[in-house]
Amino acid sequence: MAGFATFVLRVVFLCAVPLVAAVVGVELDTSVVVLSVVAAIFEVVLFSFFSGTSGGKGKKGRHSIRPPQFFPLQVGLLYCLQLWLVMLHIHGPTQDVGQSAEVPVQRPRVSSEDVPLERLAGEGLAV
Repeated sequence: MAGFATFVLRVVFLCAVPLVAAVVGVELDTSVVVLSVVAAIFEVVLFSFFSGTSGGKGKKGRHSIRPPQFFPLQVGLLYCLQLWLVMLHIHGPTQDVGQSAEVPVQRPRVSSEDVPLERLAGEGLAV
């Protein structure tokens, strides 16, 4: 039973970024959710594959091909990648790749020295 509790805790940790983002209300990119789903499926496959092979009488079977110390590294790398994708999605470019950016029209600056005062006085703009 302890192996199953560890498995459930691992799956919760693998899905933590999408769950927290849903609670906070942050819009996620599809890739963040896909990464969590793929990691959770990988963990389920490893657990189901190794939970049936106990190895003999009284021996406790391993529930993963990885050492237990590897999981924090896996989760840490997954979090870094997911948070990077979230930040890229939130603060990334807003225009589509296919659209060209509109170039702002630059108008020449006109100072009062360039325009004769008689013209400004005729328009009611004289100082």
